[in-house]
Amino acid sequence: WYFGDVCLFYHWGNVAQNGRYIRVDVLEQENDPPKRLVICSVGVYSDKATPTLWPDPFLLEVKKSVEGQTCRDACMDEQLVCEPQFFPLLNKEDILKQHFPCQIIHFIEHNYLSYTPGFLTSDDSKLSLLKGDCVLNGSKELIGCAGHHENFLRLCPCRKYIKGQIALPSL
Repeated sequence: WYFGDVCLFYHWGNVAQNGRYIRVDVLEQENDPPKRLVICSVGVYSDKATPTLWPDPFLLEVKKSVEGQTCRDACMDEQLVCEPQFFPLLNKEDILKQHFPCQIIHFIEHNYLSYTPGFLTSDDSKLSLLKGDCVLNGSKELIGCAGHHENFLRLCPCRKYIKGQIALPSL
């Protein structure tokens, strides 16, 4: 592919054998001699239709945090990066039950949203929750990689990345 005088090279062998397709969109170009900056969005997809979620959900690797650990750190412990775009895929009752022995599932719509989705490891009177309860984000807002709580195990959306460049997923 050529973008003006910039050429993008990619090893197609890996893509062809996995049955995936690549789409490259130029987002921004900056001409500042002697260098030229081209910012691209590169997507690898399982079919020719562009997914509505970027990065592609096939990159999702679900990990559980330890008590009080952020998803950022839980993913980094596995040499992965936390991908906040994937939280909607994990913020579901059936997904939570696959990973934790939930007694009751609560949907929280305000305080403590950054700890969701998660599993309570001991009673917490401040939250009015009991050990074994699971928590989902009822408002689907403010779910992020940095939240943590001393009594929670979090369900974390991780993905591989290219070393030195976390914005580009690695296959």
